[in-house]
Amino acid sequence: MLRARRGSRGARTAVNYDLVRIDRLVYVQLLRAPTVASLRALRDELTSARQEAGQLLIHVAEIPVDAEPVPPEMRGHLAAHGKYVSTLCEQVHLVIEAPGFRGAILRSAITATALLTRERNLTVHARLADAIDIARRGLGREWAAEVDALLDHATAA
Repeated sequence: MLRARRGSRGARTAVNYDLVRIDRLVYVQLLRAPTVASLRALRDELTSARQEAGQLLIHVAEIPVDAEPVPPEMRGHLAAHGKYVSTLCEQVHLVIEAPGFRGAILRSAITATALLTRERNLTVHARLADAIDIARRGLGREWAAEVDALLDHATAA
């Protein structure tokens, strides 16, 4: 099952993410800062994917290189979203490909927060290819071509 779509569409809601699902692998590329509405829409899509898969998901989320810091009023919503997502997933891979010192600080801060909140299924990566390589191990070989196509498409953008 391979499905791709843009998420969080609505009359007043901008599209905030792209979502691709391959079996129980769910890849989300954030296009801009999350909103309460986009988190709600993504939560609903992940809940539906978990129900359809009949098993825990493998979730890969990619944050844009040029992402702005999350506004203070969104931090609580994002933390609650992360806790909920971790209940649906066997693995959660967060990719922050921001280069240099800034990227290292972002990855370290998120890793520290995950350790403090005891989210043991979260791994933070500097490269999408690393996250996909680990995630693909949880899928059968029959999905190899689709996962390769996802990686090719995501890294070409």
